Amino acid sequence: MGYKKYTTSPYVRIYLDSQTPYSWILQNLDTGHKYSVSWELISLLDFCSKPKNINQIYKFLRKITIFDIEKTVDKIIKDKLIISTHEFRSDKNMKLWNKYNWTLALHFLLDSSLAIFADKESSGPQSAITNSYIKNSPLPHLYKKLNTLKISLPLKKSHILPSLGQTLLKRKTSRSFSKPLSLDELSEILYLSSEELKRTRQINEEEIKTDSKTLTKSLFIPFEIYVVLNNVLDVKNGIYHYDILNHALRLIKLGTFNKKVSYFAHGETFLDNASAIILISSIFERLMFRYRHSGAYKDLLINTSQLAHFMILFATALDVKTFETPALLDSPLAQLLKIDSSSEDILYLVGLGK
Repeated sequence: MGYKKYTTSPYVRIYLDSQTPYSWILQNLDTGHKYSVSWELISLLDFCSKPKNINQIYKFLRKITIFDIEKTVDKIIKDKLIISTHEFRSDKNMKLWNKYNWTLALHFLLDSSLAIFADKESSGPQSAITNSYIKNSPLPHLYKKLNTLKISLPLKKSHILPSLGQTLLKRKTSRSFSKPLSLDELSEILYLSSEELKRTRQINEEEIKTDSKTLTKSLFIPFEIYVVLNNVLDVKNGIYHYDILNHALRLIKLGTFNKKVSYFAHGETFLDNASAIILISSIFERLMFRYRHSGAYKDLLINTSQLAHFMILFATALDVKTFETPALLDSPLAQLLKIDSSSEDILYLVGLGK
């Protein structure tokens, strides 16, 4: 046994306990178990990041702990916090995900599969729980409001669009843009694709005081829309926030930023010529207020792609070419837009052009 080597399980995740200062939580994504752990155990797991035999582990622990070392090591092995190198090499799941450099994605997958889709405070009827949320704290602001230069957007009174079937048959991703977009076209795309965002917010604002179930109508509530203009007629290049409530653009900064944005989209250089780049962000508290469990983050990502595809379909219906990707350097984009990525972050990009 002395020659058998052990290494820290790749399924181990350690994070600070937000409820208790200076306390650490260890989660084994393989077994689903969670533990409150000491710095000694964290040190041991760090020590075993490279394979060690039992004698080396005992020697290390004697320097940092007074606990029963043999029992401690037996429990750590039993709980699969450290595993034999043979077990590590034969783990087909980890081998596959490591092969393609998807280790962190596997952690997210396993953590999501273990998530309980219930609020931490859930100990009674859901109506009582949501009533307590509204009673104890105000509903987060549902509209982001900037007091900057306002550009009101033109709006048609009626919208005659091709059928969904026709639009789906036309829909394709484009990587070539050369002609400008009209302000009317941009306006229509923003207005039509954000109608559901506006409607959901209105329902929440109007009905929340009389019906707490309104909180369940949370689809699209977190989202904000930014537009990077590069070649749109009758409006200066720059970064703008889309004011959903007033159907207007609010200036963030003037200038040409397509090359920066394309760099943050992992070098998709054809975006340099896009007429407009739409960036979809999420203000997380708007969803956290209602769903007090991290499993809702998976829903948030799915809903983001739904909104993006509203934009893509309406653009296609208006004969505007599109490109879309969630593969972004989120934090640099957030800095460019002057937002705090811990409370609001960019999740999706839709390029528009002719």
